[in-house]
Amino acid sequence: MKRLRYFLFIILSVAVSGCTKQQAGACENEVDARCSCPPMVKIVPCNTFSVAEAQQIRDHLQAFRQRYFAQDSDTFITIAEPVQLDKTLMNKGATRFSAPKILNLLQKNRDSNEIVIALLHNDISTNKNSRDWGVLGLSYRGRCVSVASTYRVKEKAEFWKVVAHELIHAYCNYGHCPDDNPACIMKDAKGHPNLKKQHGLCETCQKNLLK
Repeated sequence: MKRLRYFLFIILSVAVSGCTKQQAGACENEVDARCSCPPMVKIVPCNTFSVAEAQQIRDHLQAFRQRYFAQDSDTFITIAEPVQLDKTLMNKGATRFSAPKILNLLQKNRDSNEIVIALLHNDISTNKNSRDWGVLGLSYRGRCVSVASTYRVKEKAEFWKVVAHELIHAYCNYGHCPDDNPACIMKDAKGHPNLKKQHGLCETCQKNLLK
């Protein structure tokens, strides 16, 4: 899958983007292989999530790419300046941040060659069946925007797996592991995440993502 190959290009090196909004005009219908400028992941630290923490996530993503797809190289990953999320982005009861509201904001402001993920320590939630559910992360599949939070992650060193999971949803338009493999990074947490058991992509997901 070309999208995955580009995604793996992205998590190789750190650089400033060489693609302006004007140059990205060729990519208006989402990022694809015809794009004249390479795609770029933008990590956005929000609220108390620090640049140093974002750099650690970047390092894990680079190692993830090198482990599975060392033959691919190129492209950019950037860390944006930290931002403070407005209270209007909170849920109806103002108890936690609304993941869909954050995604809508990212979608509105991103350049067409960017895959953007917001990272925060605050609790985030989404509405499902008329209830407000706390989540680890949320993505608009295939629409290049994600958000992830450490709030529900017991082992903070494992948080990068949530980030990789959401980026694959967002950029590759890929769902959860069809085998429900507990060792696969794309396994659906189903409200009970066990990130320590996840060691990477299972054979089925590797095959599906590269076909």
